[in-house]
Amino acid sequence: MKHIKFLILSSVSMFLFASVIFVADVFAANPHFTPMSLLPQSFASASDFKVAGIYWLPDYLKGNVSRGSEDKGGGDIDGNCEKNYGMHTPSNIDGRYICSKYNYNVTSSLKCHVNCRCKDEYKYTSSNCSGNYTTAGTSCEGKYNQCVCKSEFKYNSSNCSGEYEVSGTSCGGNYNGCTIRPECTVSSMSCTYGCAGSNSCDRCTSCKSNPDCDVSDKSCTYGCASYNSCSKCTSCKDNPDCSATAVSCDYGCASTNSCGICTSCSGNPDCDVADKSCDYGCAATNSCGKCTSCKSCTPSANETGCTYGTESCSDGCGGTRLCCKGHTHSYFCPSGYSSSNSWGSSAQTASKTCSCGAASGTCYKAPGTYPQLLLPQRVSVFKLFILSSSDRDNFQGLLLRRCFRHLLLLPCQDLL
Repeated sequence: MKHIKFLILSSVSMFLFASVIFVADVFAANPHFTPMSLLPQSFASASDFKVAGIYWLPDYLKGNVSRGSEDKGGGDIDGNCEKNYGMHTPSNIDGRYICSKYNYNVTSSLKCHVNCRCKDEYKYTSSNCSGNYTTAGTSCEGKYNQCVCKSEFKYNSSNCSGEYEVSGTSCGGNYNGCTIRPECTVSSMSCTYGCAGSNSCDRCTSCKSNPDCDVSDKSCTYGCASYNSCSKCTSCKDNPDCSATAVSCDYGCASTNSCGICTSCSGNPDCDVADKSCDYGCAATNSCGKCTSCKSCTPSANETGCTYGTESCSDGCGGTRLCCKGHTHSYFCPSGYSSSNSWGSSAQTASKTCSCGAASGTCYKAPGTYPQLLLPQRVSVFKLFILSSSDRDNFQGLLLRRCFRHLLLLPCQDLL
């Protein structure tokens, strides 16, 4: 089989190659050769045969069947595919059509579509799409590619619900009517005590009765405090005892009223106890001054090793014992000193002492003596040349107080 196909292909190739050479030779011998310039030639003999050819005429030259025509060719006629050739202009053919051949070269400058028709989907007209339906979509030569329900069929559960419902006739699942439900046309009842029942459109169809009349009267010990609209007692008065003010008690409440509020106080219980009788005295008393415990007593022993002797004293339990005598200090100034200072800051000082060796207080005596002065009897004024003014003051004091008249034989004031 492979060999047969190869032989056929080789033969066709050789035929096409020979034809091309033949045509080339013809055009080389006569460069002005055109198919339309041929004229009939007489056939004399086989030796005169030179060229034989077959020519194809385009459709617009289909009438030129005589070889004696003088038509030079060329000059395309009006490029109208529909008018001249029974074909279709490409610009008039779009996706709505199906053609057996597209862009057929009628002439060198004209292309047409051959055997074009509308696609099968373009099948609807008013004859097969009517009643509740209408043609839609795109058209092709008077036919449409869709047949849909008319626009009036637009209601369904998505846009007609709640208090409304679809009605009328249907087409493709939609209806041409949307009307209010009958139960939604009624008005709701106006109820004082609330609605007892409603229909599917939430319209109240029955009312509740006064609920105040359904309650029972309260039974009150201290009287009714309030009534409802049906004259039923709804609340009771409180126990008046509960509004009393409680008494504040330090020692507890003695009595309460019916509401448990204290109305009287208890007395101080400490005042109800009896005083204890104690041999050695009371140790503690309560808030009311009553003795609650007594002191116990152990007699104190005699004191020994006393420096200043002993004496009788209480043993703490009603008896006596020996106690050491106490020592009272008695302070004295040393010999030559006085407890008073008559010499000012120039006086000599020493401490007061007790026979027990204790010291307290200061003793004073005159300043130390100066050397004897020998002065003439009739000198009224003299000068003392001393080291400092404080020594002079001390010496003047000495003269004033001692008045050494026996030494100076002068009045004391004369020496100053």
